[in-house]
Amino acid sequence: MQRRYLVKKAGTLLVAFGLFFSLSVFPEPISSEPSDNDIDSQISSTRNQLAGLKDKQAELQLELERTRADKNATLESKQLIEQQIHSMNNEISALNEYISSLGDNVSEMESEISRLEEDYAANYEKYKARVRAMYERGEVSYLEVILSSKSFSEIFNRIQYTSAVVAYDQRLMSELTGAIEKIRQNKADIETSISESEDAVHELQSVKNQQQEKQNELEAEISQLSEDEAELLRKEAEFDRAEYEYMSTINSLLDKKKVYSGEGFIWPLPGYSYVSSPFGYRRLFFNGHDYSGMHYAIDIPAPAGTPIVASSDGVVVLAGWVTTGGGLKIAIDHGSSISTNYNHLSSIAVYVGQSVKKGDVIGYVGMTGTASGNHLDFKIIRNGEALDPQLYVTPDNSPAEKSLS
Repeated sequence: MQRRYLVKKAGTLLVAFGLFFSLSVFPEPISSEPSDNDIDSQISSTRNQLAGLKDKQAELQLELERTRADKNATLESKQLIEQQIHSMNNEISALNEYISSLGDNVSEMESEISRLEEDYAANYEKYKARVRAMYERGEVSYLEVILSSKSFSEIFNRIQYTSAVVAYDQRLMSELTGAIEKIRQNKADIETSISESEDAVHELQSVKNQQQEKQNELEAEISQLSEDEAELLRKEAEFDRAEYEYMSTINSLLDKKKVYSGEGFIWPLPGYSYVSSPFGYRRLFFNGHDYSGMHYAIDIPAPAGTPIVASSDGVVVLAGWVTTGGGLKIAIDHGSSISTNYNHLSSIAVYVGQSVKKGDVIGYVGMTGTASGNHLDFKIIRNGEALDPQLYVTPDNSPAEKSLS
């Protein structure tokens, strides 16, 4: 019930996010020649819209995390049921093998009973033949045995022989009857075990069928949650694009009031020159997700808390948390449609609207957002296009291959 509620809730939020975009998520175009007051007003308005966007981003990110958590929980439930079904299949197989072996025992016992019954019938026929012969000769009394014997020992032997024959027949018939009854009882016990085992198989099969129905339901929920996750990721991409548009608008507005000084850029992390992930396409898997794609920045590893400096003079246009993977982020506008971004910070030392000079400490290295270790993600943007920072700035601040002037 809880899962179905979350799936329904995710769908409702997706509709709400769609409405948010349809009501105008992107900034309005800037008039051709606004006054400074108009520019300030538009900057303020755009920043307010950006703040609203970030609230929606936070809601979407929370819902995405909930959807993924619920999907993982559902996957775990499905895996548990699959293990139970596998265990029941093994148990059913073992019971069927046991029933088969019992059936073999029953067949052997039936063969043994048939053999003993044949022995019983044969001995019974012999017994009847002896009785018939005695009857046809007439009854032989003990007196006749005595009178026809020539000695006492002969009398004793004849009487003993006659008694032994009778006793042997009786004992043989009794033993055969006992053996047959014992085997029949064993057969009955085995047939009872077979019946009980078959009942157990039927019960297990019934429980297995119920578990398979639950498995099918969970698979349907997982499919729905996967669709919701994909839709939320699509909306997240739209939010990223909207954030980029807002930032571009703010930078464009600031550019109308400010021109890049042309004094050049410096390395943002003094003392740390190693680049662990350069500008360009890369393969990246993090926390079970594939983040492979174009890397529009460079990653510079450094211990947590290492000071980060402004790469050039400018105005801080963003200082705070972003939900697009950058964690704590700073963006500085340098004029002439040039800006720099600093991502994954542990803390921020500036505020939006603050003017900074090249070399000023603006924040500290961390691993907030989507990051597997402490580092600075440094980006340079000109006219909305990300540039390879290593072409425009060097670790020792010596002349770079290219200039932004």
